[in-house]
Amino acid sequence: MAQQVEAESKYYKIEVPNDKGMQIGTASVGVQISQLMMRSNVLMKREPRLTRAKVTQTVLICLFMMPVFWELRPVVGQSYIDVVNTQQNMIGAMYFTATVQVMLNFLPTVIIFQSEKPIYVREKAGDMYSVWTYAFTKWIAEMPILSFLPMVTCILIYFSTEYYLSAAEFFKFYITIFMMVQSATALGYWLSALFDQETSAVAVSPLVNQPLNLMGGYYVNASTYPTWIGWLQYLSPVRYGFMSLSEAQWQPYDRVNGSVKDWSNVYLFDLGYWESVACMAGLAILLRLFVVLALWSQHQSCPCCPGGKDDRNKGITFDFAAHEAGQPTAAVAQ
Repeated sequence: MAQQVEAESKYYKIEVPNDKGMQIGTASVGVQISQLMMRSNVLMKREPRLTRAKVTQTVLICLFMMPVFWELRPVVGQSYIDVVNTQQNMIGAMYFTATVQVMLNFLPTVIIFQSEKPIYVREKAGDMYSVWTYAFTKWIAEMPILSFLPMVTCILIYFSTEYYLSAAEFFKFYITIFMMVQSATALGYWLSALFDQETSAVAVSPLVNQPLNLMGGYYVNASTYPTWIGWLQYLSPVRYGFMSLSEAQWQPYDRVNGSVKDWSNVYLFDLGYWESVACMAGLAILLRLFVVLALWSQHQSCPCCPGGKDDRNKGITFDFAAHEAGQPTAAVAQ
């Protein structure tokens, strides 16, 4: 049978295709982005459970927060002690609001991206798109849900806690929550991109999340941090979110009720509202760049990807001339 197949194979001649003038390679950036966006929309329609889960967990957490932080607005005419206690309660509500944004968006992103990563690796091995295109499209495709969840949080929390009733302050509150969600999501993508296995990424996530919450500026005054570890506070989205929420709320209260206690000096807030928001935006962009670098470095070390380093057969030679002559050959390692 083998001899028959070998004999018949001599009669089959495959012509060399004439591909002169044909463009061979990846599609243009515009085509890559449009196709990835279309696929993201299709997956969102086919699997709406993920979006529903995000909305549901946000609503449930807010429903637990509402009775705990119910009507904490300082009242004019209260005694100094009562006003200070009310303000301390509101400071706690602001800090918990900041930390919960990281908890709701950091770890779930780590887990979700681990499930999507094999698809990315397979398609990237086929050179279907670039790392930059994938990361950018991923960011844009998730923007609607990442914009909707902060609005849900603001509607449920802002009025029940009785923050300062002003359209401008409500908008500042929303901008802060929005930027915190962006930073926490980017942090989750970066950590998930560093690992190939979900168990490893999930095991390391508390080592990243908890120190950043600890350095948020609420548990310990920022001036008491040792110099060798104090620099971590500048990487904490909780710190910037806590500062921006506090600065946005206490300034209008001071104009109305007078300054009972200068909380900016108590917690040593060294940044204003818009400065804190700008830092969160810069942190989100920086973390997205780290995601690209992490995926690119893994792509370079992947032997099956175009341009990747394949050292599996390094140092092995094969005598093709002897093989064509029908002589016995063997791979020899140098």
